[in-house]
Amino acid sequence: MRHAWWNGSEWQIEYVDRLEDVRQGRVGARKITALALDSEGNLHIAYTDRSRVVYGQRSEESWVVQELPKNSGKILGQLVELKT
Repeated sequence: MRHAWWNGSEWQIEYVDRLEDVRQGRVGARKITALALDSEGNLHIAYTDRSRVVYGQRSEESWVVQELPKNSGKILGQLVELKT
């Protein structure tokens, strides 16, 4: 998982986390990542693979991420939305 933005002259790309349990080759769009800005301009991210859901917030230096509690070990559907 990477976050990229245009700084006015070039693309900046930073590492957020690694997704490991993603099924390739599925037909149709999946919303496995959501980004949102809060009222103070802070960037938030939520993302999922088939086994975990992660929430993160951009600090001054890097991303701080935390895995949300598992739902009894069931396979997730790779759909996530985020509202700040």
